[in-house]
Amino acid sequence: DEGNAAGAEIELRKALAAKFPDAQVLPELANAMLLQGQTKKVIDDFGQARFGAPAADASLQTTLAAAYGILGMADQTDAALAAALQAKPDHSPALILHARRKAAARDVDGALQTLDEVIAKEAGNAEAFKLKGDLLLARGTSDEALAAYRKSIEVQPRFVAGHIALLTQLMKQGQLDEADKQLQELKRFAGGNPQTRYLGAQLAYLKKDFSVVNPRYFEFA
Repeated sequence: DEGNAAGAEIELRKALAAKFPDAQVLPELANAMLLQGQTKKVIDDFGQARFGAPAADASLQTTLAAAYGILGMADQTDAALAAALQAKPDHSPALILHARRKAAARDVDGALQTLDEVIAKEAGNAEAFKLKGDLLLARGTSDEALAAYRKSIEVQPRFVAGHIALLTQLMKQGQLDEADKQLQELKRFAGGNPQTRYLGAQLAYLKKDFSVVNPRYFEFA
């Protein structure tokens, strides 16, 4: 999260000052800055950086592609993504972003194929399973989506985004008892997360347990 990213940035800048290799530090630094919303600064500081090291170049170019995407710079996004995949064709973060780009262009089949390729090589990639679930859900195959969400938290038990996606879908399907079990699991390690609290209130509302519902959770719903 943003707090962890801020701490990471501090430590990475210390490493940079201590003359650690740029290829080791700068890709991680760029990512930490992006997670804090420093989108334009990432582009300004690292847009021209090259290391001649495939993994480092792929990592940085993927972060740049994400930054360009946030700013709506489609051509630059595609160019950075192509550079990432040229540097390291099996770089999973780049492939996942590539899948997102395909889905945005309404090529859901192509996006799912790319994600399946990532999963085939990296069976523990929770983000790939979660995105696969999102795309399957958009396609209307909710049971398959649920299976993908469950897989995302099976391979990474503390993957908050996967837990939230699963819990949300269980509630939409009216599987309230199962949703309650999922909520309790999420509370074990992310009880303070605003989304956890919101979904807890929403589930209580659906279960008509009005004693625990705080109306302010629904002010902007």
